[in-house]
Amino acid sequence: MILIVEDRDLQRRVWVDWLTHAGYVTRGVASGGEAIAAALDVVPQLAIIDLALPDMTGLELVEALRPLGDFPIVAIAGHEHGRLDHLGFAEVIRWPLNNAGMLAIADRHMPTVSGR
Repeated sequence: MILIVEDRDLQRRVWVDWLTHAGYVTRGVASGGEAIAAALDVVPQLAIIDLALPDMTGLELVEALRPLGDFPIVAIAGHEHGRLDHLGFAEVIRWPLNNAGMLAIADRHMPTVSGR
């Protein structure tokens, strides 16, 4: 399961729909609290998180997710976040990120999906 953490509803729904159509099992949530609850329910194989969330920073979310499993976490960051490679993200992507870019992230970090 890919966990998408993005507080902008339309963007989150588009990415979830795009990845689901591509064959990935995907769950989208709008906040850090929802992400933690989702990951406690089903540990994701990949988490893609926006670092600007309404209830906590993306860095706080990463600290909460790390003990749940050894899955890659990809950060989506604006330029204001500076360098983040030292925090152990599998990848740091800068905005803007289109649908093809989101699919490329999934393809790089997920086990092979049937038919892809």
